[in-house]
Amino acid sequence: MPEPAQRFGFRWRRAGAAALGLMTLGLLILAGAVAAAAWLDGKFTAALVALPLLLAAAFTAAMAAKLPAAVVCPTALGLAVDFPVALSSVIPWGEIEAAAVAHHPWWHGLGIRLIGAGGVALATAPGPAAELVLRHPQRVTIIPPVARVRARRLRLTVDDPAGLVEAVTSRSFP
Repeated sequence: MPEPAQRFGFRWRRAGAAALGLMTLGLLILAGAVAAAAWLDGKFTAALVALPLLLAAAFTAAMAAKLPAAVVCPTALGLAVDFPVALSSVIPWGEIEAAAVAHHPWWHGLGIRLIGAGGVALATAPGPAAELVLRHPQRVTIIPPVARVRARRLRLTVDDPAGLVEAVTSRSFP
């Protein structure tokens, strides 16, 4: 396990987890209201409409529970990226072609985002981000568990993007 100085947490991850928790609560209330209305109306099969809402609530609850642990760590083998549901793997040092500090604008949104030109952002906050260009695309799940894309550029909104870029460039390039 890398030393604590070599762990890069995602910015605003605790606030994001709190927002996901509130979203979970809202989905549960909505599912309960839909099921109760269907039950009171005597249309018991209509209560099944609440099932997708319950599944969405379970997904957001799982994300809320895992998001505070989202981290990027340089290891001996490569760059370990752990972002709930989207990506949990080690990118070998030789697979990283370039690294730079980029800007993640607020209008690109937060969460798992497609950013064009084969790019995926794992964004928990707008502002500066570490952006990696990969030799071979990395598989990232964007609409769990439905859609996966192959990202050639990976943007990570970590607490210290310049420090992450420095850690990557010092290990992966000659």
